[in-house]
Order: sequence, then C-alpha cells, then structure tokens
Amino acid sequence: MYGVTGNLFSTQFRRRLVMFFLSALNKPLQRKLMSLFQCQILLEEGRTRSFKAAKSVCERIVIELILQHQNQQQLTSHLWSAVRARGCQFLGPAMQEEVLKLVILALESGSALSRKVLVMFIVQKLQPIFSQASKTSVGHVVQLLYRASCFKVCKCDGHSSLMELKEEFRTYETLRREHDAQVIQIAQEAGLRIAPEQWSSLLYGDQQHKSQMQSIIDKVWRKKNCLTETGRQAGRQIDR
Repeated sequence: MYGVTGNLFSTQFRRRLVMFFLSALNKPLQRKLMSLFQCQILLEEGRTRSFKAAKSVCERIVIELILQHQNQQQLTSHLWSAVRARGCQFLGPAMQEEVLKLVILALESGSALSRKVLVMFIVQKLQPIFSQASKTSVGHVVQLLYRASCFKVCKCDGHSSLMELKEEFRTYETLRREHDAQVIQIAQEAGLRIAPEQWSSLLYGDQQHKSQMQSIIDKVWRKKNCLTETGRQAGRQIDR
C-alpha cells in the first residue's frame, strides 16, 4: 500500500512540478515543451519527433534569451533601416493602416492601375488627413506590398505596367496579414528577433494584436524552415 501511495504521490508531484515550471514560461515555449513531452520515445517515429521537438525547444529558448537582452531602441532602429534598405517604408500605425485601406479602395473591384496612378490616388486621399504624405513615402508602402507578391503585374508594351490586387488580398484583414508577414520576414532576414508584444506595439500601436503577431511569426518561421529543409534535401540529391 505504501509503495502504491508513494508512486501516486511521486507521479502527482512530478505533474505539479511540470505544470508549475510551464506556467513560468510564455505560451509558444509551453506549446513546444508539451509537444516534446507527448512524444512516445519507445517508438521509432516518436524518437524522430522528439528530436525535432527538442531542437525546436532549444531554438525557442535561445530566441527568448536574445529578446530579454536586446536594446529596444537599437532594435527598432535596425528594423526600420532594414525595411528602408529594401525600398520599403512603414509610416506609423495609423498612416500605414489608411494607405492599405486606400489600396483596397482603389483595386478591390479587380481593376488594374499603373503604380504611378495608384500612388497619386492614395496621396490625394491621404493628404487631407496626413499632410506629410508624399508620393515617395506612399510608393515605398506599395513596394512593400509588391515585395509580398500581393499584386498581379501586367506588362504592357510601350506603357507602364498595370498592377491588379490579387483576389485573396481584397479585404483589409487579408492584405494586412500579408503586409505584416512581409515586415516580419524582413526582420528575420536581417537577423532581428522581436517578441509578439513588441510587434503589436510597433505595427499597431497597442498590445491587442499579440496573438495575431505570434501566429504570423510562427508561419514565417515554418516557411523559412521548410525552405531550409528543401535546400538540404536538394543538396543531398546532388551529392548522390
């Protein structure tokens, strides 16, 4: 009886200890650790999954340590420098939102406009609200969407190319998500690690979009890891 009671106590104690440990961690790391704990290591497939899960946990811990020791002002400066280096620009949460909404207003019907006409339309609508709006700054936001492959581009002989907003991006929510993903991708390309709550503050000026930012970060990371793995597999094929 004592042995059974001792085993139950030991099991309950370990479970409580794990739950206490997890409660001190953020949700992304909690999910990764739970995924690791659930792996059935007695099976071959389970061991393979556990190795991948352990690698993911280690990567997340490193990222969390980096985030804790970064200078936030320098981080923000490096981010916007990286965005500008790619011919793009972020005009601030309020102004950026209005530009995106005006892009949709101009192109949601499926019409196609040249970049020059699109930019001029947005500037004319924007200047009564934001006097600092210019063709250059708005053009850089359009370039950010172009880099995110939000447009279908039709090249016309002897004329400017026409830009049509892809059907899947003709609502503010879908266009905004792709816009945010592109900014996050640029940050990752520049080697910057930014927490979801920081992204929410930078892109929206509030803390209400933290979970949305985490979802986009995870998606961008999965895409990057998938491309990396594809490259490795291609390299192995060449070696053979």
